[in-house]
Amino acid sequence: MPRKLPLCLVALATPFALAEFEPSKPISKVNLIVNGGYSETSYHERHRRTVKFFYDTVFKRRGTVLDGGGPDGLYVPDDGAGNYFRDEAGWVKLSRSKYDFPTTPATFGNVSETFTDLSTMGVTHVSTVYGDHGGTDGVALWGANDDLSATDSKTLADKFPAETIVQSLHLHCYSGASMVNPKRSHPQKVSDWPAFLKANYRPNSCGLGLGQFDEVTYGVDWNKGDWKNLLSKKVSLAEFKKLMGENLDLWTTPMLTSDYLTDDLVRFFCRRAQAEESNSPGVPRGRTVSTHGGGTVTNSYAPAATLEDQVCRRNEHRDAVHAVVEEFKALDKVSDEIETEIRRHRREYVAANYPAPWAQYKEAQAKIETLHKDLILRESQGKGTLADRKQVEAEIAKLRETAMVPISRVLLTLEDSATLRNYITSRGASSLFTRRDQLRPRYYDAQKKRKQLEAVWEERKRKFIDSEIKSSIAPEMLEVHKTYDSIKKCENTPFN
Repeated sequence: MPRKLPLCLVALATPFALAEFEPSKPISKVNLIVNGGYSETSYHERHRRTVKFFYDTVFKRRGTVLDGGGPDGLYVPDDGAGNYFRDEAGWVKLSRSKYDFPTTPATFGNVSETFTDLSTMGVTHVSTVYGDHGGTDGVALWGANDDLSATDSKTLADKFPAETIVQSLHLHCYSGASMVNPKRSHPQKVSDWPAFLKANYRPNSCGLGLGQFDEVTYGVDWNKGDWKNLLSKKVSLAEFKKLMGENLDLWTTPMLTSDYLTDDLVRFFCRRAQAEESNSPGVPRGRTVSTHGGGTVTNSYAPAATLEDQVCRRNEHRDAVHAVVEEFKALDKVSDEIETEIRRHRREYVAANYPAPWAQYKEAQAKIETLHKDLILRESQGKGTLADRKQVEAEIAKLRETAMVPISRVLLTLEDSATLRNYITSRGASSLFTRRDQLRPRYYDAQKKRKQLEAVWEERKRKFIDSEIKSSIAPEMLEVHKTYDSIKKCENTPFN
């Protein structure tokens, strides 16, 4: 099962390529692909195939790619079926990156500089594909232990004028965590909504994730069948989600930005309904809201009451959704525990059998952590510049390749090898692999059930929210309605 690593992005119009655009001509549409790869041995051939497909087929070779370590960066090649190439000694081989189009390293500094530069060029529409690995803290960028969080992504989008459309497509694990902050504090009262929207949702910004914020995804061959047919023509994120939902081989739950906002609104309106019931048991349902003149008015409407029963109160379908999510969380927790133990044994084996390179690896790792920590501290104090960041990123990249890659190759080679299995068995922990192998199909089955149940549940929630926000005349809710509609419009605008 994939590790909870932060993801990588694919971005178009990077600093080195901005000169391609004539300053005298306004740029309307820009396509970005950011594919960080996180590290040399976690960046695999399949991720590069995704980059090439989106660049060639989806964006018609119009865009700029931030990819791994950039030109000549290292990656793990394979035979097309997922099998790594190995040298005569059996170690996994690494290759140097070569494309027939230009790339630049997918570092935080380059991504930030790209968005900053584009925001000054009159761009009206930006589409970004985020691929490779994802983590619970966001997108993992190349080499410097940087995550591009949902908050970071919104900060980048906020650089543009409010009317600029900013779209993103997330093809990595834990996609939702890089779209909307999974740890956001939810509004408790109507007056909380303006600040909540400002912190988490931007009008005319939208995204689509392959899975929810807590779901592991897997490699998809986009260059075949229905995927290729859909993505070869103009397609919106909403249309892409529809195909994801219908594809039975895709067991994760695709989510749009409006799905997360819908969940936030459901939480708010259901909490309010429960509070009203507690304060006035037996009183017919209605809505008392502030008016523009400062008074109050009670709206009563039968359709909302029915939807409210379906969404806010326990029922058979909601219980089923809750049960499968709890099952999924329990399996995910056990899976993490097993993988953590396997990785611990693997590191022990490497430290015992390759002491000198292991010591070099750990020393470089400590230096990188110090460099990164000092950089973040300077930036938090307003002392760090973009030039400082790019210099540190270059130092870290050099340390990784010279001091960490040799042991990283060993760790990757041992990942699921007989050598590692024998070592773990000798340590009395052979059941780890048996438990992992038994757990995987149950984990994926839970994801499939969740996807199927969420499809029905989502339709009910959307109908409920459409009714609630349209009937509310509180000024704050009018702003929510406006933002909600602009996000849905963004999701129905062609992505490519």
